[in-house]
Amino acid sequence: MACHLGTGGSSAVAIKDGESVDTSMGYTALSGLVMSTRSGDIDPILTLYLMAVYGYHPDDLMDVLNKKSGLLGISGFSSDIRDIIQRVGEDPQAKLAFEMYVSRLKKYVGSYVAVLGGLDVLVFTDDIGVHNWLVREKVCEGMDWCGVRLDVEANQRASGDEIARLDAPGSKVRVLIVPTEEELVICWEGIALMKGKKDAASLRS
Repeated sequence: MACHLGTGGSSAVAIKDGESVDTSMGYTALSGLVMSTRSGDIDPILTLYLMAVYGYHPDDLMDVLNKKSGLLGISGFSSDIRDIIQRVGEDPQAKLAFEMYVSRLKKYVGSYVAVLGGLDVLVFTDDIGVHNWLVREKVCEGMDWCGVRLDVEANQRASGDEIARLDAPGSKVRVLIVPTEEELVICWEGIALMKGKKDAASLRS
């Protein structure tokens, strides 16, 4: 499975035989993980409550859920997880924001272990995924039950500039960081679309 953790949007995806079988995103990119300014999963009734009790207009809710929630909404001061980590020891809201971010991601990893019937590889990618060793460490912590064992020192040493393997000896699951190539993938998909192909994979086969 892959954890795509960006400074804007984030998602988790369960992959089997090279195909996505489940993803944390839904009808929009709002659902799923706690993100920088997006709420991620919430109780749908909350939106009705905000409209009925506080008089929120649908446009206001769109703005709040997409631009003022997530890490920013919980911490109250920043959408940047690096700022939040710096204040975890002194600010209860920063601690809460970081713990919620990790907890939601860990929950999706665990659920996708069930969906897939086990993991072969756990991939961390995009800016936070490849550059924030503490997030990776906390997500992998206590995951021995599904075969994930992180090499803590290798994890902290990884630069994030290249593909790196971070699992400890004896781990049943490979743990990797893989820098993104989003522009290249968009290019491939664009070419495939213009050529009438089903997807970019058909161009590379």
